[in-house]
Amino acid sequence: MGRAYTACGGGWGVPPPWIRERIIAAEGTVVLAVGGPDGLPLKAVRDMYALTLPQLREARAHGLYATPTEAELLRGYTEC
Repeated sequence: MGRAYTACGGGWGVPPPWIRERIIAAEGTVVLAVGGPDGLPLKAVRDMYALTLPQLREARAHGLYATPTEAELLRGYTEC
């Protein structure tokens, strides 16, 4: 986790861990459903967080803790 990337030529992904920790301390996290009809697309979650398949299975089973900004990016995800 913590790999920044550019999505569709604009917008950035997950910040470095030390910055993300500060954001979480200031803004908290939200739990997002992953996969299924009401959850975030698996591809979006895997791409944004550079998750391995076991990590993706864990996120699907228990939800994903994201900052409010990450949640907004993931909810607005579309295939490029």
